[in-house]
Amino acid sequence: MANKLKAGYRFEEFEFVRSVGEGGFGITYLGWDHSLEKAVAIKEYFPEDWAQRLEDGQVVPLSDRYQADFEWGRDRFLAEAKTLAKFNHPNLVKAYRFFQANGVGYIVMEYIEGDPLENILKRDGTIKAENVRHIMEMVMDGLDAVHKMNFLHRDIKPANVIISAENKEPILIDFGAARQSLKSKSMVVTAIVTAGYGPHEQYAVESDNQGPWTDIYALCALGYKALTGNVPPEGNGRFENDTFQALKENAYGDPALCRAINQGLRVLTSERPRSAEEWFQIAESKFVDSGEEKKRSRRIKPRKIKPNRPKKKANPDSTRKLVVWAGVGAGLTIIGALAYSLFSSGVFDFMSTSSSQKIKVVAEKVQLQPKQRPETNPATPASNTTKPGTQIQDCPDCPVMIVLPAGSFDMGSAPGTKYHQSNEAPVHRVKINKQFAIGKYEVTNAQWKKCLSVSACRGFDPSAHNIDMSNDSYPIRLIPFLAAQSYVEWLSGYSGQKYRLPSEAEWEYAARAGSQTIFSWGNTNKTAMANCDNCGTGYTSPRTSEKGSYPANGFGLYDMEGNVWEWTEDCWKTNYSSSPRDGSRETGGDCNLRVLRGGGYVDPVDNIRLANRTELAISPPSTAPEIGFRVVRELN
Repeated sequence: MANKLKAGYRFEEFEFVRSVGEGGFGITYLGWDHSLEKAVAIKEYFPEDWAQRLEDGQVVPLSDRYQADFEWGRDRFLAEAKTLAKFNHPNLVKAYRFFQANGVGYIVMEYIEGDPLENILKRDGTIKAENVRHIMEMVMDGLDAVHKMNFLHRDIKPANVIISAENKEPILIDFGAARQSLKSKSMVVTAIVTAGYGPHEQYAVESDNQGPWTDIYALCALGYKALTGNVPPEGNGRFENDTFQALKENAYGDPALCRAINQGLRVLTSERPRSAEEWFQIAESKFVDSGEEKKRSRRIKPRKIKPNRPKKKANPDSTRKLVVWAGVGAGLTIIGALAYSLFSSGVFDFMSTSSSQKIKVVAEKVQLQPKQRPETNPATPASNTTKPGTQIQDCPDCPVMIVLPAGSFDMGSAPGTKYHQSNEAPVHRVKINKQFAIGKYEVTNAQWKKCLSVSACRGFDPSAHNIDMSNDSYPIRLIPFLAAQSYVEWLSGYSGQKYRLPSEAEWEYAARAGSQTIFSWGNTNKTAMANCDNCGTGYTSPRTSEKGSYPANGFGLYDMEGNVWEWTEDCWKTNYSSSPRDGSRETGGDCNLRVLRGGGYVDPVDNIRLANRTELAISPPSTAPEIGFRVVRELN
């Protein structure tokens, strides 16, 4: 296809390797992100009936006749890309970024290695009912998150469900952002409906009768195809001559699943389940019992903030605005992350610097400012022979650390445990081979301000984003991952010791302090043991608390549960099936997402459990007012 971008084309950090798919409204490419050094999928808005590509790569309308439709479609593509970026669910493809170039729009998404369900069905013909149920439940749970944001997929079919090679879980792809909006324009209607998977209301050029039941129909058609090997008849012909043969409930060993599929494939929209929850009830699904979990998943309306700093002379390459969406889908523990607009030209210009360069810059700054270098406290030397429980502090401005012993513990939570979530399994034995020291408290406002005072931490000032930093002994918050990393790099150079963020295993080992209970104090909630939304704090509204306000755990550490979420070094994986057993950080999985632990002051008590975990993106830089961190110091 002459309209594809040439292999090797590059826009900023993204290299276009080759095209992997195309449709009436776009082309999908395998790409390479040179900043994160990972494969990505890049979708380009390209309405083939309206547009052509010029030799220089620019895309233009075929003629003036198509100009208005072309521009309207491009704008809708980018607008709905913002919505797609809100989704953060293990069974939905993740969108990392969107941008304009070559006269059109692009969405950068997670590249998933796996097998399309379409290929599996072509090879095997049908799938066992227990596997069909699993696929449908996982995708339906993802759709529940989508629908609760007032968004529809509208093109669910076997080709758009990938079975991940990593964990064998189904992932729904291709939300077709422009295709959804363009159906009311001049494109041929059949271009947006896949025969057999689209209900009758989707064939109408203008229809106010589409909703969650529209996607539920398509997913049930997928389930029908997987069980029988046959696609249901086309939706637009079922009113006059319905040849659909309902599933016999006892034919596949799962009567409830067959009932739910049949109900979802009803012709009249009023007779279909109106929501994912209704479908789960008909299917007698385990997700019916997840109402409590879904209720716990807070959704805070995203808002934008603009960094408050002196104006600079604009640089065309450095003033591009990054709109960061940090929403989390149903079924996951969530952190209520808000959306922020952070400019790469100021707050996050350090993102383009390699780790080795950043460390070098920090070291150079320390050498250039000898008066700022602290005196090491001679009373607190620490090594691998230091007695566990020893409290150390490398300088007056450094965090107070507590030495933890080497040891083993069971990490995660088992199915059946109260509040258990699938990403906390399987429970596995982790052995911490060496002593290490970890912050007695979360990093405080005073410690962060010290970093800023010597022109380190790249100038990220939460107070410019309406965060009160006046109380020095309160935890610093609103900290993105890369800003936390810049702090530990500065602290290492400043103190002459090796500081870093904890691994996820180190964090849980420290938080448990020898316990294997749900909370560090036991298996039930107790009043005033931690700072969370329903922990009995006595606050009239949720807010952070001063360090040491609540009881320490068995290791003498404060606020491991509640107050602010804490970053770890680990890349995100949806379970522990292949996680390190030696306490080291996870380097596989999705390294654009990093793990957060501990829960925050705005969270319900189940979010501060010792096993609870969630994730947030590095790029675009994402954070929320309840996110902070604590540090680890290696012992020589």
